[in-house]
Amino acid sequence: MRAKHHPLRIILLLVILGFTQVFCGASNQATNPPPAPGAVETSVAQTLTAQQAAAPQQPAQTEPPGPQATEPLVQMQTEPPPAPQSTEPPVQAGPPTISVSLDTNCRAGPSVEYEKLGFLLPGETAVVLGRSDSGDWWYIENPRKSGENCWLWGEYATLQGDVAGLPPVEPPPPPAPSASYVNEDYGFYMDTGSWSYDATQQNVLKLSKGEYKLVICYKKIGASVPPCRTGLPAGDWAAGGHFTLAGNTFRKDLLVYQNRVKVASYGGGPIQVGNLELQIWLDSTSSNYDAVDIPKAVLDEVDAILATFGLLD
Repeated sequence: MRAKHHPLRIILLLVILGFTQVFCGASNQATNPPPAPGAVETSVAQTLTAQQAAAPQQPAQTEPPGPQATEPLVQMQTEPPPAPQSTEPPVQAGPPTISVSLDTNCRAGPSVEYEKLGFLLPGETAVVLGRSDSGDWWYIENPRKSGENCWLWGEYATLQGDVAGLPPVEPPPPPAPSASYVNEDYGFYMDTGSWSYDATQQNVLKLSKGEYKLVICYKKIGASVPPCRTGLPAGDWAAGGHFTLAGNTFRKDLLVYQNRVKVASYGGGPIQVGNLELQIWLDSTSSNYDAVDIPKAVLDEVDAILATFGLLD
């Protein structure tokens, strides 16, 4: 049997419940009073500060540095700047000097027919006193004998100093010819050595040794004489070095065929020395042209003979 609730009882229970809630709220307020004004904001700020302190620090982001402008360093000059150096070689004080690139004889006069008095070697120097009229020989102090002077050929020479004012020096008379051939009419001589000579033909001197023949055609410059030679055998010209004639150096050419020397041409054409014009050839008289091959020994002998060629006063 279910009990019935009286309405009056329900009302009383609701009233008692209301008083109980009112009493509990007042007790809570007494135990936890409301926060003071501004306390909430302060609490929030403190919380944020603590969080920031606990969080790892991030490096500050900066702009990458731009190029730094630097002022040029100003150097204090305590001394004046050095004067610009001249590129011209310094002018040598004192008399001019001479040196050579190859061993060179020094002679009593400006020609190979003069006696040899000394020599100058590469690396040595000598004082220059004068020059020849032609300008290709130099009158110097003898490097091998103090107090004596001699003549040096200038082919391999280098001069230092001012030579423009050097006076021409009169050479001594040439030595008396010791050669086996002298031509008074045309004023020249030469030592033929072991070669025989024939001068029966006008304006032609022929020297011979065995099958080899050296022909020297000569005339006064401007004179009209029959040609010395016409025509040449087969072959190609090749450089054969140099030779000396009357103290001058000339080119020597070789006519080569099948790797054999057939002809030697001294001067490559007319040579002028003094008042003479010369043509000089070396041939073989062999009838077998293909077999002709002039040896170096013969070429050297001819060079030595031509080196004795000199002019008479």
